[in-house]
Amino acid sequence: MAEYKSYNDRFKISVFWEIIIYFLLGTLIIGAVSYISITNMSSHTVLEQREKMATNIFDDIDAYLDEYDNMDLVFDYWIKNSQIMDVEYESDEATNDKIRTFFDRNSGFSLLDATRDDIENLPEEDRKLLTEIVFNRILLRINQIKTSYKVDYVYIMAADENLKKGIFLVSGNDGKMTRSSNFGDAYTLGTTVSLSDEQVRTLTDSLKNTYSLAGSEGYVDTYKTYMNIPGYHIFLGIAYQTSDVKVEIKEETSKSTFRVVLFQLIFAVISLALIQRNVLRPLEKVQKSIESYDKKKDSAEVVDKLSNIHLGNEIGKLADSFSKMVLTVDQVYR
Repeated sequence: MAEYKSYNDRFKISVFWEIIIYFLLGTLIIGAVSYISITNMSSHTVLEQREKMATNIFDDIDAYLDEYDNMDLVFDYWIKNSQIMDVEYESDEATNDKIRTFFDRNSGFSLLDATRDDIENLPEEDRKLLTEIVFNRILLRINQIKTSYKVDYVYIMAADENLKKGIFLVSGNDGKMTRSSNFGDAYTLGTTVSLSDEQVRTLTDSLKNTYSLAGSEGYVDTYKTYMNIPGYHIFLGIAYQTSDVKVEIKEETSKSTFRVVLFQLIFAVISLALIQRNVLRPLEKVQKSIESYDKKKDSAEVVDKLSNIHLGNEIGKLADSFSKMVLTVDQVYR
């Protein structure tokens, strides 16, 4: 038979604090599970937002490039003659002089609506001027897009048919980056890079779909196929640092988890207040009535106190049963 320990020999803790401990344990467990679930949801949400941003950026670039007829001829010229082109990157002062020179020689020529024959029949010097002017106009627009969307990189890239190398044609700059052919800078026209296996796979997918994502040296690249020209595929691309994405996911997770835990704590406080009012106080009244009767044997006092408990649950039944018991005891021993 188990050894009996009297109440005085037991570890003492009120029911109220036991309930608080259970609530806190439940909050911690639910918070941990919520954090894991919310991290997955936040990751999905952030990537969806990035994809939506990519779609908007590509739509903007598409719309601007589509204003120029026969861009395939311009892209082809940039690829083949990038080393001899004299392009202006972050301003248009020199380009405006080129525009005046070009139209002095080619009155009535339309930059936007020129036909293939119009472009191909230009003297080589004027064709070079034309492609330099178009380059500057497109670059300045992409600079604006990069600044507006606050993305790390926005660019137009040509890749050979085997997707082994990428040639950067236009690379946006918000004015805060160095312009060079070095990794991490805003690339100059003609900068050529080797494509990673993941980039090749993603570019291949991009040729079939609207756009695709790829990881590359701490960056996430998003590609969209714009057009194909003989020997090359022309891609629109944006890139952002993976560390930025992780920070964004962490911030979104923290905010969502905080809201969940805050809701749980508010719920716990309301629940504890109701438990205190409807359970613990009536139970304490029953306990004190028992202790009082044990000392005074005054059934009238006990019945008077317990008659104020109008609960229809087990505590109400306990109060009613004890009231009847003390009345019965009094009748028996009178």
